[in-house]
Amino acid sequence: MKTKQLFITVACLGCFALIGQAQATEQAGMQAGRQGWLEGLFRQAWDGQGADFMTLMAFADPTFRTALGISEEQSQQYTALVTEGINTPEHLAIHQQMDSIGYNPVDEDAQQRLQDLSVIAASLTSIAQADAADNTLLPEQKRKMEELRLANIAEMPFLSPSMFKPLDLTDAQKQQMEQIRNELRPEFEETLKNWVRGTVILESKTANEFKKEGKKPVGNPEEWKAVTKKLMENDPEYKKIYEEINSKGKAFATELKIKMFDVLTDEQWERMLNLIDNPPEHAKIIRNRLKELSGESEKAEVWQPGPDSWRPGDAIPGAYRIERETRRQFPRGEN
Repeated sequence: MKTKQLFITVACLGCFALIGQAQATEQAGMQAGRQGWLEGLFRQAWDGQGADFMTLMAFADPTFRTALGISEEQSQQYTALVTEGINTPEHLAIHQQMDSIGYNPVDEDAQQRLQDLSVIAASLTSIAQADAADNTLLPEQKRKMEELRLANIAEMPFLSPSMFKPLDLTDAQKQQMEQIRNELRPEFEETLKNWVRGTVILESKTANEFKKEGKKPVGNPEEWKAVTKKLMENDPEYKKIYEEINSKGKAFATELKIKMFDVLTDEQWERMLNLIDNPPEHAKIIRNRLKELSGESEKAEVWQPGPDSWRPGDAIPGAYRIERETRRQFPRGEN
C-alpha cells in the first residue's frame, strides 16, 4: 500500500506540536469548547486570514526553524508579538465571557455559547499568529515559506490564491480561484463540522486510553502513535469515525485542488510540478519532517494515524496528472 501523507492541524491549525497532542475529555462542555477552537482555526485558514500550520510549525519546530534560518531572536520576537496580539481588549473580553460560563458547562445552551466564543477566540489567536509571523520573517524567509507550502501541497487541504504566489498568478486567475472557494464554501462548512465533531470524539477516546495506561496524552509522539494504532485495531467505533471523517476530507480537498489546478496555465502547471517533484532543499527537509511527525512508515508501507490528522490525499491526484498531461497537446495559454 502506498503511504499517504497527512495533514495535521493547527492547525493550525493546532498543529503537530501545538494542539496535536492536546488533552481531550469525555465531558460535553469541554468537547464543545474544543470543537469551537478547531472550527475557528480551520475557518481562518480557509479564509486566508490566519496562520496556517506551516507558519505555526516554522516557530514551534526546531527543524522548521533551521531550514528557514529563523534565529532565536526572531523566535522571541514572534512570541512577544503573538502575546501582544492576543492581549487586546476584544480578545480578553471573549475570554472573560468564557470564564463566566465555565469550561465544562452542563447546560446545552451554555455549551453552545462556549463553542461560539471558542470559535471567535481561536480566530483572533490565529490572526495574531499570522500577523506576528509576517512582521518577524525576513523577505527571503517568506519566499522559502511560499515555496515549501506549494512543494508540500499534499499537506494543505484548503488552498487559497496566496499559496500559488510562486507561480505569479494574474489578477484574473486570483479572482477565478476566489470564485471557486466561494462556490465550495457550503461544502467546506459541512466537511469542517463533520471533521471537528469526529476529531473531538477520537481525541476523547485516545485520552481515555492513555488514562487506562496511567499516562498523559502529551509528550512522546511515539506513545501517541502507539495508542492511536491500538485504537484503530481494537475499537471499531474509533476506526469507523476516523475513516469517515478522513475520506470526506480527502474527497473535498481533491475536488478543491482539481478546480484550482484547472486555473493554471501549462507553464504555471509545469513550474508547480517541478517544485513538487524536485523540491528545493529546505522544502525537502520540511517534507521529511512532516512525514516523521505524521507517523508515516515507509518501511512498513502502512500508514499510521497521527494526532488531529486529516488526510487530504496526494499532492496531485494521479488521474488528474495524466489528464493534464494529455491536454498539453492543446496549449491553453493565459487564463
